[in-house]
This record gives sequence, structure tokens and C-alpha cells, in this order.
Amino acid sequence: MTVGVLIDRLEEFRKGVLKYREMSEEDQGLPFNGSVGMGSSPSTALRETLCQQFALIDEHWRPKVVAELNGQEVKLVKFKGEFPWHHHDTEDEMFLVHRGTMQVEFRTHTVTLGDGQFCVVPRGVEHRTLATEEAEVLIFEPAATRNTGNVEDETFTAPNGVRM
Repeated sequence: MTVGVLIDRLEEFRKGVLKYREMSEEDQGLPFNGSVGMGSSPSTALRETLCQQFALIDEHWRPKVVAELNGQEVKLVKFKGEFPWHHHDTEDEMFLVHRGTMQVEFRTHTVTLGDGQFCVVPRGVEHRTLATEEAEVLIFEPAATRNTGNVEDETFTAPNGVRM
């Protein structure tokens, strides 16, 4: 898949998220005909909203896995404050803001993201994330990617594979 195709698909996803937010809570809770999350049965699975899932998270910088696909994990995390500088040797990482504002700082520039916006950080590129106010963020990255990359930090390094 080329970067252009990925960007087109992510833009479609972003538009879907924005449209979904406009739906009533009743419509958002309708039975879903596909698999959601890990181990869900299509016949019994109910669609969970991002708002419901984020409401269950009560700490910052601790990603929670909500889905797996093709060796990738989709994680939800709340950001507030500054995260340590780090890089990922072999993994690209994508941040998609659900609610709030965050920054991805690189050594040469800063990217500011708001609701529905995303940024892909290529493997090997040093970066850090920060949010002045709490931000709700989806992270897409290969399974078992350590959140602090090449850095071991007793405050910020989170255990891998923690599920909602």
C-alpha cells in the first residue's frame, strides 16, 4: 500500500468518525454486523463508541489495546503534559486525535493536531508528544511496540498489550 492510498483511506476514516459523532447515541448503539475488538462474536457484538471507551480510561500515557488487525494494534490513550523524547527503530506510529489538541514535536518542527487530524511518525525519527490540556488519541502501530521506543522510563514506559 502506498502512502497516498493510506492517506486517502485515513481521510475516509476521519470523515466517518466526524459523521459518527453527529449520530444520536441510540443510532450509535445499533447492533453491528462485523467483528469489533478482540474475541467478539459478530452475532453478539455491539458497537462501542470511542466516547464510551475513552470514559473508561482514568490515567495518562497508558495505551489500552481496543483492536488488533494484521499484526497491528489500535490503542486508545489520554495525553496530558510532555512525553519523553524517543524513537522506534523498526516501527512507524500513527496518532489520530479523537478529542482535544496535541503536538508531535520533532527536532526540527512541531505538528499540532486537533479533532480528526493525524500524523504518521516514520520509524527511526526522534519525537515526543505533548498536550497542554487532556487529549484523547488513537494510536496505530505494530503489536508489542513499546510506547517509549528506545527509552526505558520508570514513569512513562507502559506495559505492552493491556486491553480495554
